[in-house]
Amino acid sequence: MNTTLLILYLEDSLIDAELIREALANEDILCEMLHVETQMEFLTAIERQDFDLILADYSLPGFNGLSALKLAREYCPNTPFIFVTGTMGEEIAVESLKCGATDYVLKQNLARLVPVVQRALQESEDRKERKRMQEALRETNERLQAFIQASPLAIIALEPEGSVTLWNPAAERMFGWQEGDVLGQFLPIVPEDKHDEYRILRERVLQGEALTNIETIRRKKDGTSIDISISTAPLRDAQERITGIMGVVADITERKQAEAQIKAALAEKEMLLRELYHRTKNNMQVIRSMLILRAASCQNAEINAFVEEIEQKILTMALVHQKLYQSQDLSRISLDEYLGELIALLIQSYTPTSHKIALRSDLKPVSVLIDIAIPCGLIVNELLSNALRHAFPDERVGEIRIHLSRTPTGMIELSFADNGIGVPHTFDFRAQPTLGLQTILALVEQQLQGDISWETQRGIAYTIRFHDNFYTSRV
Repeated sequence: MNTTLLILYLEDSLIDAELIREALANEDILCEMLHVETQMEFLTAIERQDFDLILADYSLPGFNGLSALKLAREYCPNTPFIFVTGTMGEEIAVESLKCGATDYVLKQNLARLVPVVQRALQESEDRKERKRMQEALRETNERLQAFIQASPLAIIALEPEGSVTLWNPAAERMFGWQEGDVLGQFLPIVPEDKHDEYRILRERVLQGEALTNIETIRRKKDGTSIDISISTAPLRDAQERITGIMGVVADITERKQAEAQIKAALAEKEMLLRELYHRTKNNMQVIRSMLILRAASCQNAEINAFVEEIEQKILTMALVHQKLYQSQDLSRISLDEYLGELIALLIQSYTPTSHKIALRSDLKPVSVLIDIAIPCGLIVNELLSNALRHAFPDERVGEIRIHLSRTPTGMIELSFADNGIGVPHTFDFRAQPTLGLQTILALVEQQLQGDISWETQRGIAYTIRFHDNFYTSRV
């Protein structure tokens, strides 16, 4: 042993006390021994100090070992008590053990002393450890009971066959049944149309499965139904055998009602937005039709060209609202699909010249907000209209290429090129007073906050790059 033991030894013979001390020292048992001879000395010692071990002779002048044992059991009941005596009959030995002695050793057989002391100390330590564990278990159970009683969530425990073994105050408040009404009974909270669901869930847990956040319906004592979320797991004993079911239940009725209200509000908002997009598109079409009718009655070519240009811009914006009306997402559209349809409509409107011009479009999937889609549509409308009007005079054959993609850095790249007659190399786009080019520059640099570059080697080619993360969805 590595620790020093504190031993109280009741013995009237100094020689015997020294023999006991030597016997312990010879087996490397380190100890401090307090030797007492009388009842008063013994009582004073156990009142004032805690000992690891008590050794006592059985026969003492005016005091005997059994009396000492009774005092020890009264003042220090957990301290091992061993008789070390010269004579002890079988009946006295049995009586002393019944009274609480740990063991006894005869002085003529001191070879037994050390093993008996070691066993007594080990048993004492085991008892102390069991007591500590029992105390820790008691404290844990008390905390657990306090938690169960104070929990705002209903906590319910069931036997494997389904009878209730635990029903905390929150369960009483949630469902209306008092604890005494349900203990030992089958769960009263399951509606008839949920019996099969309940049976399946119980069987899954009894097979060892833990279930979390299962949403279902249960009934209260007054007959009303409530929405609940339940998490449940099997209860097991020390051998890991399933002995029951524990469930924690939350009342989510208010949350479900709030969710239903939000869904209804969102559905109403979506319906209103779709109707708004639909009406906006229709109103734009009405304005476009009125412009067409007005232009048909006008003989001025310049006015007719202006009206046609305005008509195409209205068509460009109306198509966005049509795509949004048809989309699942009321704030974003597929830019590639939108531009594809817009290009097809513009080509149709220039039938006299467009049949000799090959269109090559490479539009990769790109989703954008309406704030991005409209300026992109107006830019493509302006570039394509200019090309169809001016790049291929005298029924010249040519090609127009349009490309859309998102770069690895996240930018959107829109390129437009034609192999028409082009412009002189000294041509300064920014210095041109024409409304079309100024419109393109304003749309790219102000609305899209991007940049535009151009080349004039073979025809003309534009490259536009911009980010689309400076607008946020408003729907």
